[in-house]
Amino acid sequence: MELKNLKLRQFSTADLEQVLEIVRVCFAYPYPPSYLEKFYQPYPQGFTVAEYQGRIIAYIAGQVKNNVGHIGSIAVLPDFQRKGIAKKLVNFLINHFKEKGVKKVTAHVRIKNQRGLAFYKKMGFKIVKTIEKLYPDGEDGYLMEKEI
Repeated sequence: MELKNLKLRQFSTADLEQVLEIVRVCFAYPYPPSYLEKFYQPYPQGFTVAEYQGRIIAYIAGQVKNNVGHIGSIAVLPDFQRKGIAKKLVNFLINHFKEKGVKKVTAHVRIKNQRGLAFYKKMGFKIVKTIEKLYPDGEDGYLMEKEI
């Protein structure tokens, strides 16, 4: 089921509280605001929100470093998951990266995050290496890549 009138737009600092609420709801170990700030401060065009009926229901935060695009965080509120929103956000960001001349996109995924792994694989990402103790709680993560 596709949501009609779903709007993707650049993040604004006025959106921060709603985005932080999504983080709190979606992640067992929520990011501190400073983590998200490192995306929208130096590279605001890489931080996109999905707005539905005036409410932010999802976001993606990414940036370009050394000509490689990186997806730093993506989340969709539970009531809106499995409706293609994450796919739209990733494709939107990848298109932005392509416009900047980027040829490769990376993302990190927790080893135990089976849904995240399946999602990125479905989007054409491949696991390129395991990074030990990538996350603050000590969990390992995968570095995933996609050529674009």
